[in-house]
Amino acid sequence: MSKADTIIEHKTTESAMRIKGVAGGSSGNIDTVNRTINGIASTVNIDRHDEIVLPSAFAARAQKFLASNAPFLASHQHATETGEPAQIGWVTAMRLEADKVVCTFKFAQTDLGEQWWKLASDPAGKGVAFSIGFMPLTSTRKKASDLVAEFPEIKATVADSGIKPDAQLRVYTGIELYEISAVAAPSNRESVQLRATPTTEDMRNFSEILAAIKSEIKDVKNTVQTVSDDVTILRQQISEQGDVWDDSPPETPSGSHSHQADGCDDTTAPDGGDQKASPPYSPFADELFARATA
Repeated sequence: MSKADTIIEHKTTESAMRIKGVAGGSSGNIDTVNRTINGIASTVNIDRHDEIVLPSAFAARAQKFLASNAPFLASHQHATETGEPAQIGWVTAMRLEADKVVCTFKFAQTDLGEQWWKLASDPAGKGVAFSIGFMPLTSTRKKASDLVAEFPEIKATVADSGIKPDAQLRVYTGIELYEISAVAAPSNRESVQLRATPTTEDMRNFSEILAAIKSEIKDVKNTVQTVSDDVTILRQQISEQGDVWDDSPPETPSGSHSHQADGCDDTTAPDGGDQKASPPYSPFADELFARATA
């Protein structure tokens, strides 16, 4: 499991909005026509601050978030230093699973959006990471062993982390999501851009294509072997009947002009240039040609 989380607090007069981020990622699940990617916005993994945001914590207000402008920001910025928009797109879909939150992100056609889109869609790159900006609503802080008993979905995460049973952890059970950001070095090591994985149908099609290629290769090998055998037989026949070679030139058809009859030898063309002599004629040449072109 890989996860790297950062927590930033934006103090307001009434409350503090906590921002939890996630780093890493790999290119994949990319729609270059609609400029969208899929990625994991949050998981049950323990972040660097010994905290967990449960996927179920999103449930109560997820639809309201998607119905809003659902901002997809650059590194939690609401505006650049020059006052330009820092929004690089929108969160267009969200799927809550037992151990993670999967989202679809659409990139805007702005200068900043284009910069992040190039990072996310680069086939030679590793994609982008994600971070969630939210208002904490309900949470609990207890010993890890007590939390595992209360929230079975984090049992594997706690076991894999190697933390002591009496270590204190905070689990968020309710949040109000404000935005999701594309980031370079966040907090949840598992919140990354999804890589496309082959489906069962893809693998079945690949197997069929591979079988067809192997069959074609086998047919080519058989054809080559057959031609090789034919050539061997023809060579043997030619060798056995070498005494029937006819070295005389072909007869000149009636009405045609023979340069030899005019005193020209076989190597002189009518214009005085060199002309190659015709090779000896073999009665097996026709048979060889017929087999080769069959």
